[in-house]
Amino acid sequence: MMRTKIITILFGLLFISGCGKLGGGIEVSLKAPKEKILKSELVTDENGKKFVKYDYISAVEVPKFSDKEDLSKRTNNSYTEVTGKKIDNKPVLQTTFYSGAPFIKEGTKWMQTETATATEKVYSDSTKVTLLDKIKGLMGNYAYADTTTTYPNIDTNLYVNLFSNYHTFSDMRTHSGEVSGITTAEYWMVQLTASTTTDLYKTIRRSAFYFNTSFLTSNATIVSSTFYVYFTNNVVDNATFDQKICLTGATSTSDTNFIDADYVLQTPFSDRYSSDLDVGSAAKSRYNLFSLNATGLANIQKTGLTKIGMKLNSDADNSAPTWTSAGDTYAYGYYASRTGVTQDPKLVIEYTTGGTPTPVIPASIIQFE
Repeated sequence: MMRTKIITILFGLLFISGCGKLGGGIEVSLKAPKEKILKSELVTDENGKKFVKYDYISAVEVPKFSDKEDLSKRTNNSYTEVTGKKIDNKPVLQTTFYSGAPFIKEGTKWMQTETATATEKVYSDSTKVTLLDKIKGLMGNYAYADTTTTYPNIDTNLYVNLFSNYHTFSDMRTHSGEVSGITTAEYWMVQLTASTTTDLYKTIRRSAFYFNTSFLTSNATIVSSTFYVYFTNNVVDNATFDQKICLTGATSTSDTNFIDADYVLQTPFSDRYSSDLDVGSAAKSRYNLFSLNATGLANIQKTGLTKIGMKLNSDADNSAPTWTSAGDTYAYGYYASRTGVTQDPKLVIEYTTGGTPTPVIPASIIQFE
């Protein structure tokens, strides 16, 4: 999908995204011609290695998601279905928003966009403007893909990761974070790791997911909403830690780029947007569903970015768990840079346009699909 950026603190926080490859999944040739590249950025992974992450238009056409989809309402990051339900005689619509911009319209077709990586040299050599390009430009038939639209770094991994000089749990939560890139869409979403020194810790990870929900507009009246996140089979529950996954608020210095300081900005958020999910009960290799409560619904921005954070409950509540030597609890999941949207983070919102129906707060907050 379109962009994923990771911010890491192993003492800390996870804020969370056909060619040959180098180690770590970095491509040695571009997956698309330069004319199909939408945007790019230079990023650094956790080992300090720099590489280029770029978004491109693939050759995959995106069909209708269902018979209920209204194609005239599709956007770069959402699709809308007519549910057939009514509230106060107003039709209830359901829009699915992705934490990225996975679609782009070319003519009358909607094409899938993807994210890939390359070494700096490969990217530079492959995107140079040649004499032929300049000639085509003079003739008016050469152009790069549209780069005028700015897409936010929609989901990211923020973390503190200490290999020495371990700290107390409280210090870990306010420790300086780091920003690093990832070369895979599968990564930690939450994590808590203890050191072998009594009552000291080495890692806290948090995630953040940004959804552009401006399609709703100020005329929308939200009825309900569910956040979907796909955990892989790599979920580990430490019984001594006894942790739960919780949704909270999130923020960053910029809506389009994450920096090291953004790790600490997540620390104050503790209000829950849904019921907590016990790590031991999390569904593996499938979507986990979090039905938003009144606080979560109030957080939805009808004319901007809706920001959702994910933490472990000890981190959110600033309450250290029962320490155990080298204890480790974590959940891996898929971010927006994964190919296609079948496992991407998504926010599904039901709403009407106009009127003031009473929002429905589901009694069963967490479900699995």
